[in-house]
Amino acid sequence: MQAQLNVGIQAIELLGYQGNHGLGKITTDLELEDELLNNNNYRTLWDSENESESEYEFSPPGETAENWVLHGSKTVFMLDLLDNLPRLQFSDDTIKAIIWVMKECGTPNVPTFTAFHMLQQKLDCSIGLTPEHHTSSLGNYFYVLHPAKLFALDWANPLVCPHINPFPEIKESMSEFWQGEKWLSEVPIDELSPMWADLERVPRVHFYVKELVRLSNGRCVVLKRWVIWKREVHGEVYDIAYNSEIYSDNGVWHEAHDCKAEEEILFQLIPHVLPADNPQQSENTSHVGGQGNMKCCRDLRGGTDAEKESDTGYHGMFSPGIPHTPRNTVDCLREQIALACLGRQKTIEKLQTETGVKDKTAGFWIKILLEKA
Repeated sequence: MQAQLNVGIQAIELLGYQGNHGLGKITTDLELEDELLNNNNYRTLWDSENESESEYEFSPPGETAENWVLHGSKTVFMLDLLDNLPRLQFSDDTIKAIIWVMKECGTPNVPTFTAFHMLQQKLDCSIGLTPEHHTSSLGNYFYVLHPAKLFALDWANPLVCPHINPFPEIKESMSEFWQGEKWLSEVPIDELSPMWADLERVPRVHFYVKELVRLSNGRCVVLKRWVIWKREVHGEVYDIAYNSEIYSDNGVWHEAHDCKAEEEILFQLIPHVLPADNPQQSENTSHVGGQGNMKCCRDLRGGTDAEKESDTGYHGMFSPGIPHTPRNTVDCLREQIALACLGRQKTIEKLQTETGVKDKTAGFWIKILLEKA
């Protein structure tokens, strides 16, 4: 506590402040904190010129700075973790109160709020995770991190990387989605992991799908896909002409560091499963929903109650119907917007009932057009 107070008073004297300032004044005066943050001469708790004080701040009894690289101590790490809980957001005033309570309880290595905030800014810049600003079609503003950057952190995390499964798995029972028949037979080869690296061989060798390779017995084959069978990686092979397009750059590959392989890698994001309930899936596909006559968001099965109760309509509910296509959906939405310009609301509702096409974003503008028609 005395070391923190001395460093804080040093910072005040550098700014020209005189008088008897207490530690509580340093951590709660917002105007003083802003001035300290913008002053280049300000030294944080871990930038003290006194080496012994700096070591004390980083390394309280039983703790070394090397164990908490980047943050410098377990206390600062836990504060940063607390301040970044995704479902429990704290304001600056709340964090200041937590810091004050920790100091009052004698917790070692507690920084000031200003020093803590400066460290967070430094960490944000070093990691390079900058939220991107987006504007939705309804005019709403929001910030989001690119999923590829988040997955790149998973590859570099030694606690997460061993659990990443980039290959489909052949197994009698199914407990994970990568063990499903979709991955093994339905997903195109270009959307599966295109490479397996032999990490045990020196130098390391990378084997790509659609590439001519020679087996240990001298036989030449072309790799079709990589699969996992009995917890071992196996290659499914067949004879096919060499395809040079495997090396074409289509802009979907992202860089990451594989901590397990200890080398830089490329990966791409291909969602095989889009988790959502039926209402959300209907909204994503511009579908009227389960309460409409056309209950399926994938095809045109359905009709009125009388039509579905007929023999033809009843049996039709158990067989594939005419599929919804992006082109037909867009054409139907354009027709609804054109009718909205004419003020024909009932015709729009009838068209939505007959086709099952109803889009939330288009509905926002249709409502405005009907009011102005």
